[in-house]
Amino acid sequence: MALVIYSARTGRIRRIITDEVLSDVALRDKFPAGTGEGDEINVTPEGVAAMQAEITLRTGLTPQDDRYVLVTPSGDITGAIIADTDTGDSLPGVTLVEHPTADVGWRQMLDSTFQRSESLIQDAIDRANAEIDLLNGAGWLEDQQALGLNPGQINQLRQSLINDIEGELATLLLELTDRQAAR
Repeated sequence: MALVIYSARTGRIRRIITDEVLSDVALRDKFPAGTGEGDEINVTPEGVAAMQAEITLRTGLTPQDDRYVLVTPSGDITGAIIADTDTGDSLPGVTLVEHPTADVGWRQMLDSTFQRSESLIQDAIDRANAEIDLLNGAGWLEDQQALGLNPGQINQLRQSLINDIEGELATLLLELTDRQAAR
């Protein structure tokens, strides 16, 4: 038999206190129920999955909406955990943000949406290609001619701008690759 403390909000098991701990009063006092945690229930099933099923059966609470991603201050997602912020779950250096699917390799954008790094890379490539297309377009060429630039100067300027765009793209790809490798 074990004593299980579960989340009053989600029904998710928070702690399992074994018979050995229960029989030692001094040790048991080190594990008081936390804020937002549900009642203590004695269960006999072996294993966390069996205990969770028993808690769900007894309480009618099916754990859900308790998956959080770990978001760094720069917006990188470094992992995902099961947590209950109502009971004070937190980790230093990251913000817990509830999300059902985001994971390592994703990023939280400024508008609080989430994107996979692959789509960030594709977005950067698409923007770079669009800028290069503009540089190769007739309108850009006419604008440069109107400024009095000769064909040699225009080609030199175009190539310099393309090199800048490609350099920015390469830098972004290296940063994303380094972030992935650091995980």
